Amino acid sequence: MKYSRLLTIITGGLTVFLVIVHTIQSCALVEIGKDVQKIDQEIQALEQVSDDMTSKIASASSLTTIMVRAKEIGLNTQPKIVTIEGSQLVALNILP
Repeated sequence: MKYSRLLTIITGGLTVFLVIVHTIQSCALVEIGKDVQKIDQEIQALEQVSDDMTSKIASASSLTTIMVRAKEIGLNTQPKIVTIEGSQLVALNILP
């Protein structure tokens, strides 16, 4: 009888201990899950910002945008042709 009672107490104590450990681990895992979710949201936000910046860079570097900006700052869009007088050879096209 004594051993049976002792075994019951030990088993009950061990069960309570394991329930407490399980609860603590579950709470820790929930916190870790929240942190991971938060980091995933930050990554998605940064990817969106990156996509927006890529679009802006592509737009800013397009030829039309460059031409408009050049006109805005006063660059001449009409090319000036420069010639060299005389019969000096300036360039030679050797391609077939």
